[in-house]
Amino acid sequence: MSTSTHTDPPNQRPPPEVAAALIRIARLNYKRPFTGAADIRRREALWLLRGRGTPDDEIKAQIGQISASVGFGSSKRLGAHLKLLGVEKDQFKIRQLRPIDRTPEQQAELNRTRRNERKREKRPNAEATKEAHMTVKARLGEIVATLGETWQSAREVGDSVATSPAFSGLAIPSRQRIIRRAIGKLVELGTVETEDRMGPYGLATHVRRLPATVH
Repeated sequence: MSTSTHTDPPNQRPPPEVAAALIRIARLNYKRPFTGAADIRRREALWLLRGRGTPDDEIKAQIGQISASVGFGSSKRLGAHLKLLGVEKDQFKIRQLRPIDRTPEQQAELNRTRRNERKREKRPNAEATKEAHMTVKARLGEIVATLGETWQSAREVGDSVATSPAFSGLAIPSRQRIIRRAIGKLVELGTVETEDRMGPYGLATHVRRLPATVH
């Protein structure tokens, strides 16, 4: 049984996309159920060797050597034995093994930074939310300003506000959809009322400002 350790320099390893494909294959082929942290470390050692492009027979030999020597109980010893680098830990999404070029404090800080970045990406951008709210408010105001106490079709309302700053740059279908939603919101607020009436293009929604609404 061979006991050699993989020492190919980085420029002789497969490119990232090939390594990623090899990792996926290794994951699909690893069917044995996991029994704990040691088993996860064994799995990740297998993925690391596969990602490095190590031949199958050598992978089997190295896994056997690890089992007989350092074992899979210590993430530090196993990472040192495999000479795991931080870039490999990130590339292969290895969680249990400790890289030799990062201290535990450095790894913890890196994990914290990435966790915070993911949280920021999930949170809605405050400025974007504020801007969107102001845009909606401006559009509602433009529609109310256009309306009188006589009935107008939604199409006529759209034509009236088409050149206003709140609606500029919108294609006609988009503008009409926004106006329909805005009219529905104004109905909820008790600012306008709607009625289906016959117009030049057939039955259409008409809207007017309620008499009690202050313009």
